[in-house]
Amino acid sequence: MNTLEIIQEMQANPALAEELRAVVLSRELLAVPERIASMDDRLARLLEVSERHEETLERHEATLERHEATLERHEAILTRLLEVAERHQATLERHEATLERLTGYVADLRGGHFETKWERNAHAYLGSRGFRRVKLVDKGALAALLDDACDAGLLGDADHDDILLADSVHSAVRRDDGTATYVVSEVAARVHMDDLDRAVRRAELLAAAVGVPCVAAVVGGSVDETVRAEDRGTVILIQPSEWAA
Repeated sequence: MNTLEIIQEMQANPALAEELRAVVLSRELLAVPERIASMDDRLARLLEVSERHEETLERHEATLERHEATLERHEAILTRLLEVAERHQATLERHEATLERLTGYVADLRGGHFETKWERNAHAYLGSRGFRRVKLVDKGALAALLDDACDAGLLGDADHDDILLADSVHSAVRRDDGTATYVVSEVAARVHMDDLDRAVRRAELLAAAVGVPCVAAVVGGSVDETVRAEDRGTVILIQPSEWAA
């Protein structure tokens, strides 16, 4: 049979054509259509998965954009809050500075008020501590007395001025033995250690300058605990009950 006859026979007998194809074609070639169909199916599934992933990615990107917008709003709010906090802090600092100045001003007023009351009533308070003939020494008379001590080389200029800065100096006589003395006083709304130290230092300087026994006194409406704990038997601590805050 020639080629034309074989083709005609195959067209007339499909079973024969199938047998001939099985003989001519290899098993691998016969499986190609099925493999292509399988690949098409897998590609279709991959495309479907890819589309779902693309949709998911788009949703995630949209969510991320919303989160970024929310974060930007929060950052803007935080920035405004920080600015407000800084302004409040500056205002608070100004108020605290003002309060501190006012507190100091009130303390000065109270201290000055107590100094006036002390000068006016010292004879009563010192009288209860064993002194009589208590008299306030005028600062002019005290300055003249200290000038003489400086001229005699008993006192330096700095110590001269330090004594004059004492809140008050009273002359007095001890009731028990009649000894003349001076009482050097530091007066404050609340007595602290620096008040005690100043009173003691100035009393010692005055005693050395004039050759007369001197007593240090601290007077106030209240007394710091460190002052109470300080054991200085030569210092008079006076805290009038009517001065208590």
